[in-house]
Amino acid sequence: MKNRWLFSQENDFRNFLFDLYGFRDAFDKLVKKDAVILEIGCGNGYFLERLVKNGYTKLFGVDVVQSSVDECTAKLFPHVSIQKADGHALPFPNGGFDVVVMSHVLEHSPIPQVLLKEVKRVMNSGGIAFIEVPLEMHFTDKSAHFVLWESKDDFDVFLRQNGWTIIRSEQGYTSLDGREVTQKEKHYWVIVVASHASD
Repeated sequence: MKNRWLFSQENDFRNFLFDLYGFRDAFDKLVKKDAVILEIGCGNGYFLERLVKNGYTKLFGVDVVQSSVDECTAKLFPHVSIQKADGHALPFPNGGFDVVVMSHVLEHSPIPQVLLKEVKRVMNSGGIAFIEVPLEMHFTDKSAHFVLWESKDDFDVFLRQNGWTIIRSEQGYTSLDGREVTQKEKHYWVIVVASHASD
């Protein structure tokens, strides 16, 4: 594996777009400050908070867990609009977002193709998605995941088969506690920046 990233806490990992492989530059180059951005599976709002601090102003987040929605709202209102919602049926009109972000979401979907279709529906025709998923080799217990991909290439193929164009794709691993890790302890992931053709 060509890249290893060590983080001292999970919050750092959830800011992956800014900290890995120069994606800070990619995000800033591809995403204007007035872009309308949606994070699906926003959790406790770490990534959205980072966007607020970096000057992004049109931010939305959804999560299926009410406690996460409550925490995000308490932390980020009025800078971010947070709702409880399922990514398979987003409460937004067609074509409303310039950017959609998903980190550790797609693998929890029983029908990831439907989730990706819904992401396409709410994105405008020039929109882009930042998608991060863990890889299968990381897990011994796969019970919490409906689907896992073996490699970056495997995930890239899946996205292309579902009508996405890969702009950038990287694979690596992290250690969340900042120490050297064994092969078994490595957290493998792939991150993709993708656009889609209009259906």
